[in-house]
Amino acid sequence: MVSEKHDHTYLFVPGRWTGKGVLSIIGGPSEQIALEIIVSKGGTGTITAHMELDFSEAQREGGVEIVYTISPDSEDTFKFVQYHSQLGELRGSGAMTDRSILITFQSEDGSYSGFEAMERIDDEHYHLRGTLSLNGMPSTVLEAAVRLTREEEEV
Repeated sequence: MVSEKHDHTYLFVPGRWTGKGVLSIIGGPSEQIALEIIVSKGGTGTITAHMELDFSEAQREGGVEIVYTISPDSEDTFKFVQYHSQLGELRGSGAMTDRSILITFQSEDGSYSGFEAMERIDDEHYHLRGTLSLNGMPSTVLEAAVRLTREEEEV
């Protein structure tokens, strides 16, 4: 666990998360999405979260793969490197409150940046909201509900 003070399960405790939501292009269409996130922890305390975001087959084929490598800074903060299959490498930082995980990230050249807020509903449910910007202008908005999926449950 990254924090003794904040006991967040999403992103910090090994497990499998599934979710559904909407990805909206600013000034354009919205698409239904399905998410699957697998969180694992290395012996060094580094946490890896592998996210696959799939679009509705009726609207578009393919999806996005995002891998976070999270390194704890302190009890309430962390740094991460995000590999995004469409945008490349992004770097960011995060902070935690009792109810939320907040992250910001940016590409090396500054062209892409974003913000995400993950609100804890309970230990097995979180609500995600995020915005990705291109050259300082919001371009997409993500909103999704995710839940921890137990081993015996079908994904």
